[in-house]
Amino acid sequence: MFAEFAREDDDSDYAMFAVGPCSSSAVSLRRACSADVIDVLSLTAGEATAGDTFTCNNLCLQTRDYTPLEPDPDAEEHKFYVPGLGLIVEVKPATMERLELVEFTPAP
Repeated sequence: MFAEFAREDDDSDYAMFAVGPCSSSAVSLRRACSADVIDVLSLTAGEATAGDTFTCNNLCLQTRDYTPLEPDPDAEEHKFYVPGLGLIVEVKPATMERLELVEFTPAP
């Protein structure tokens, strides 16, 4: 199971997601463009916003986002994406600081 993303201005930049660490090619990025690293932690993660307004129902893509250029653990983020909706929760594991989606209006 994977998802593929491409930039509109350059189809040579891409990422393919599968569960596993970046070092084993779980995520393939053209390194010249970015120093950020994304590890896919789960394709079946469970998470929810306060009050269960948005919930994963164990269907979320969970990523670990960091940069080797900034080894500060406060810079690491875990992100949870709901299929068809997008990012609902971002957590900084070092501090447990949370950023949550509070409202979503679908396009007409």
